[in-house]
Amino acid sequence: MFEWTRMTLFAFRPTQMNFVAHWYAGHKYRYRFMRDKRFHPSFQAAHDARNRFSKRRHFKTNRWNYTQAYKDMP
Repeated sequence: MFEWTRMTLFAFRPTQMNFVAHWYAGHKYRYRFMRDKRFHPSFQAAHDARNRFSKRRHFKTNRWNYTQAYKDMP
């Protein structure tokens, strides 16, 4: 009879589960979350939609301009 050992169970497991079919999300699970961020309500088109792909790049970028322009405002 066939005996299920740890090695045979390991051999018959499917390939690593973080590798998903490429047509689904793109090659790994993390690409699915990259895709789902596209439909996240916080990242929808708005006045700050330019920050969608690189928020940290635009973070605190215009502070000098704003402090100069609105210096007289509370």
